[in-house]
Amino acid sequence: RHTEAAAAFNERWLARITELGPEFADVALMAAAAASGGTVAAADEAIVDERPGAAPALAARRRQPPATWVFLATADSSEAWAAMAKRAVASARARTSLEHIVCVFRGGRDAALARWLEGAGVEVLYHDAPAWAGRVSEALSTKAGRDNVRFSPLYESASALAATFLRVDIPLLLDPRKHGEIVLYADTDVAFLRDVRREDFGAGADPAYFTMGAEFMEPPIYGNAGVMLLNLIGLRRTYAAFADWTFSDANVRRGLHFGKFGPGDQGAYAEFYEGAFAVVRSPSFNWRPYWRARWADPAILHFHGPKPDDYREALGGGAAKPPLAWRAILKRCRGRGGAPCADWLRIYDCLPEEVGDVPTPACAALLAPRRGPPAGAAFAAVLFLLGCWCSRRLGVLPRWRRSPSTAL
Repeated sequence: RHTEAAAAFNERWLARITELGPEFADVALMAAAAASGGTVAAADEAIVDERPGAAPALAARRRQPPATWVFLATADSSEAWAAMAKRAVASARARTSLEHIVCVFRGGRDAALARWLEGAGVEVLYHDAPAWAGRVSEALSTKAGRDNVRFSPLYESASALAATFLRVDIPLLLDPRKHGEIVLYADTDVAFLRDVRREDFGAGADPAYFTMGAEFMEPPIYGNAGVMLLNLIGLRRTYAAFADWTFSDANVRRGLHFGKFGPGDQGAYAEFYEGAFAVVRSPSFNWRPYWRARWADPAILHFHGPKPDDYREALGGGAAKPPLAWRAILKRCRGRGGAPCADWLRIYDCLPEEVGDVPTPACAALLAPRRGPPAGAAFAAVLFLLGCWCSRRLGVLPRWRRSPSTAL
C-alpha cells in the first residue's frame, strides 16, 4: 500500500535503475534513500501485497483520451510484418490525432525498419537486451516450451516470443510526464480507422493497471493483450514483482504458458493482475475481421491470428494451409451469414501504405466514417417488418409463421 512518500521514493528508485541499468538496483536503492532523506532497512516478510488484486487499487483521476500509441518491433521482422507495421503507422498518422507514436525496438539503429520508423517521425526506443531475455530461451528449451507451439506459433522461436514480452518493460521506457500517465498499446498487425476515444474503453475511472478487449465475443470472456490501455504509474509500481514472477523458475518450467490464463505475456498479465483489470466485451478499440457484426464503427481493426495475407489466401481459394490454430477463425468468413472478412480486408487495403499517401476517390468513400447500416438497407428492413405486421393482421402469413407458439 502506497503513501505519497513511498510513491515518491519508488519513482526516484525507478528513475535511477532506468539510468544505471537493472544490475545496479542496489546502488539505485541507496541513491533513492539518500535523496529521500531516509535509510534502507531489511524486512523478514513482505510488506506489500503479492498480487495487485488483493487490495483496492489506486485509480487514476483523469479520463482523457490517450495521446500516445506505443508498439513493439524487431530488426528481424519479416517483410510482411514490416509492411503491416508501416501501414499501422501510416493509418495512425492519417486518421488519428495522436501526439506521440513510440516504438520499443529490439535491434540496431541500422536496421531497415528502424530507419523507416525514424523517417516517419516515430520515436524509437532501442531496447536490445532486456534483463529477462535469457529466461525466454530457457523456457523454450523445456519440453513444455516445445509443446506450447500448439497454442501459438510464437513458441517456435525464442526471438519471436521475447519480442512479445518486450511490452513488460514499457512502463520503464516511457516517461509519464511526456507521454502521459495513460497510454495506448497496440500490436503492429492493426489499422487505425478513427481516433481512439476514452469512452471506447468503458465508463468509470482510468485503469489502475490496464484495460483489455475481449479475446472473443462468445463466452468464456477473457482479455486479449493485442490492444491495451496502460497506466504507466500503476505498472511501474508493480513492475519488479510482475517481472520476477513472470520469469520465475516455476513459470519457466511451464514454458511460459499460464494454464487457463493463456499463453505468453497475455497469460502472464491475466494471471498476475487477476481481479485488477477490466475486459471490454465488444471492444471498438480491438475489432476483428472475423466478428460477424457488420455495422460497427471501430477505432482499431486488429488482425489477431490470421494476417491480411492469410485472409487473401483463404478468400481467394488458395491452397496454402494456415497454422492449425487459425483455420477455425478463417472458416467464419465463409458462407452466407459469415463474418464480413472481405469487407474489412477491402478497407484495410485502402489505407495508406506509406505516411502521406492519398487515397483514391473510391477508397476515400470506403473509408468515410461509418454511421450504421446504409440507408437503403435500413429502409428495406423497415418495409419488411411492416409487411410482416400487415400480413399477420390480415391472416395471410405462411402456416409456419401462424403457429401460436411462434412470436413475430
